Amino acid sequence: RQFSLDALREESRRCHLCEAANCVEACPARMDVPAFVKAFADNDIHTAYTVMRRSNVLPEMCSHLCPTHLMCEGACVEGLLTGRPVPIADIQYIISWLARSQEQIGARVPASRTGRKIAVVGGGPAGLACAVTLIEKGHAVTIFEREDQLGGAPELAIRSSRYAGAKAEIDAILQPALKAGRLETNFGQELGRTIHLEDLRKQYD
Repeated sequence: RQFSLDALREESRRCHLCEAANCVEACPARMDVPAFVKAFADNDIHTAYTVMRRSNVLPEMCSHLCPTHLMCEGACVEGLLTGRPVPIADIQYIISWLARSQEQIGARVPASRTGRKIAVVGGGPAGLACAVTLIEKGHAVTIFEREDQLGGAPELAIRSSRYAGAKAEIDAILQPALKAGRLETNFGQELGRTIHLEDLRKQYD
């Protein structure tokens, strides 16, 4: 029932759509919470996901791991008025899940290329966000990752009972870039051991 669409849409309609929203100020990524909550309430999943994606390349991962009770939900006006903040994290998750199931979350690969090649060391959340942002600006990116999979600490260190993993979201986001030849991934590569900064500077922009 927590993730029932009807229940969450009903919850989303409790949002006051504040102009100077406390939830936005409390979000480290400054995600436009009222905008994506309103789009969800209006059953516009594409717009809701697009709003989230402007500030956060991995909104589904964030919905599971961000301590929202201390941030956006903790600052929600409804929490002060009724003691029941709008369930922002749950709404963020269901939007992300629906957008992924509808194949709407892939990296937006531009038709034109800049001709620049960028090396990103580390395929955790920061490295992935960096890579996707660069790809969407027209650059070609190579990710060098020490482990045999992408995702970093959330994927490798957090127990499965807490978080099922980021693979589905990561794969869906990166697939268009891989298909277009704008992204390469090299696993088993560690800075200072198998790869060196001086060599990367010679090979990449």
